[in-house]
Amino acid sequence: MVTWSNQPAHFTTAYAKVNVPGPGTYKWDVKKLVDEWVQGTYPNYGFILKRDNEAGSSWPYFCSSDYATAAYRPKITVDYDPVGIAPTSFGKVKAVFR
Repeated sequence: MVTWSNQPAHFTTAYAKVNVPGPGTYKWDVKKLVDEWVQGTYPNYGFILKRDNEAGSSWPYFCSSDYATAAYRPKITVDYDPVGIAPTSFGKVKAVFR
């Protein structure tokens, strides 16, 4: 499990920035980035959500997966649609996603 103290290296330039106005649930469409991972445009280092300025403890902030209050821990839900992939073409799909 990745924690603050063992986090891996990451790009220093943001792929995208969004305004998070306050507490709540937020959704981001990451299809374009995932497509670019598959195409080899960018290496797949996963996702990092962070503030532009991490000094202080004011909003906005994101809790970690080991945060004491479970309801505040991050959650990722992946919805996908395998459009155009026939059940008999699994070998082709497996080759693409290696």
